[in-house]
Amino acid sequence: MARFGSDFRAITPAIPPAQIEPDGTKTWEVMCGMRIKNIGTYDEPYDFPLRNYESVKDLEGYPWPDPDDFDIANGKREEARKLHENTDYTVVGESFFSSMPSNVYAQLSGMDKWLIDMKIRPKIYFTICDKLLEYGLAMDAKFYEAVGNYIDIAVMFDDLGER
Repeated sequence: MARFGSDFRAITPAIPPAQIEPDGTKTWEVMCGMRIKNIGTYDEPYDFPLRNYESVKDLEGYPWPDPDDFDIANGKREEARKLHENTDYTVVGESFFSSMPSNVYAQLSGMDKWLIDMKIRPKIYFTICDKLLEYGLAMDAKFYEAVGNYIDIAVMFDDLGER
């Protein structure tokens, strides 16, 4: 950042790490049970827990996470305050929970199912989107309530090119 003269500094949520499974894969509870493993350079989704859910009734037993189970603001208020009060940087709050529902839907169900649900199973599509949006908004609220007084910009994003 110094080399290119960036005057922006990002504050991101304190995301709990994924649980490492015996086979080396990971389950990321904070991301609604996303299953990831190392594929080359990065951890990538590989096993899609919502792949076989085809009706709203099927979703009744899905273990959606409780936002109250995660302290994603841990230390972030102080980090943002120090940057805001002691530097000339533009402080950017960047929470990837705003990538819900679209990006995370695809990562939990597989890209093909996400697109097919959108077209031929709108009830399940909107049910999952509503669940993910509700969860993402609750997580963003926790984060931005902690850092909001000390940031200059809040970044919100999702995959907006799917249609």
